[in-house]
Amino acid sequence: MKKLLFLSSLFLFLGCSKDSNGPQTTILSVDFTHTVSGSDLIMYPFGSLIGEDCIEGHLCCVSGLNYTNAAGDNYNIERLWYLITDIYLHSSDGSSKLLKEVHFIDANDRSTFSIDAGELDNGIYSKITFTMGLDSNLNIDNKYVNQSWHDDMFWPNTPMMGAGGYHYMKLEGSFDTVATKYNAHTGPTMAMDMSFDKEFDIFLNVDDDLGDVNLSVNMEINNWFQNPNTISFHDFPNGMMGSMNMQHKFEANGEADVFSITTINR
Repeated sequence: MKKLLFLSSLFLFLGCSKDSNGPQTTILSVDFTHTVSGSDLIMYPFGSLIGEDCIEGHLCCVSGLNYTNAAGDNYNIERLWYLITDIYLHSSDGSSKLLKEVHFIDANDRSTFSIDAGELDNGIYSKITFTMGLDSNLNIDNKYVNQSWHDDMFWPNTPMMGAGGYHYMKLEGSFDTVATKYNAHTGPTMAMDMSFDKEFDIFLNVDDDLGDVNLSVNMEINNWFQNPNTISFHDFPNGMMGSMNMQHKFEANGEADVFSITTINR
């Protein structure tokens, strides 16, 4: 009986010593989301015809042209691949934490939507910064040859296109009719650095009671085609990889308001 009482007391002590209100670690994740005119992106299966079934595991499929941009073009989105680089979290004391150097997102593959940034030290974090695309320090021909996205994102090494490296974004689909295709490919045309930096103010006070935190970075796709430049797919019927003018317009629009961020405690 005494032994039973002792064991019961020991279990009670151990159970009480694991204080649910005690210090907690804070794990940060960064998610990437995509909207068109404020609604969640609905993909059109790449290469599919109207009436074909969705591919199991993909986000969704639609028939026809389900979006309209500021130029009045009706369009759909069949592919969205892009690279976000130099993702940093900055604290109020001036220090910074590199969350990831290069991250590839495929809008049709949920497994690419999130970065597990690990545990955060206690302190106040005041902003997050990243680069859309790769700057000249990272955008080097064959630098990421061992990455799964290397073949899909490489940029041609030609006098017209530049010194190779990688695309920043491949946005593809149909407009006007499902048979008329567009290719909005951004990258280092003529070896010019067309990447751009984004900085967002946040207030994240990490202490022993905060719990896990998610930073959600959203791309509003229709904003690539407006503010300050209204862009029609008719403006680049043969693609835009060789057009400095079009690359600069996309860069300016991207800098303006394509990206936004929200903070969520989980």
